[in-house]
Amino acid sequence: MAFWGPPCTDPDAHLVEQAVSAVDEIVASLSDLNRRRQIKGLLTMQIRIGLHTGPVHAGNIGSASRMNYTLLGFTVN
Repeated sequence: MAFWGPPCTDPDAHLVEQAVSAVDEIVASLSDLNRRRQIKGLLTMQIRIGLHTGPVHAGNIGSASRMNYTLLGFTVN
């Protein structure tokens, strides 16, 4: 999972555009990788990518011995 924004409150941050741009780069990289794999006689790889926007709870979750910055909420699930 990758996320853009938290704790961003700037309405002009263009977070959706950044996410779509990242997906475009991933797809292009995978195409290049698959071409190289085909030349070597290897199987190609396929991926699926989903984008979702909406409100989330972002912050540190855990205990003093193990803390993780993460997202929670329906949008993430």
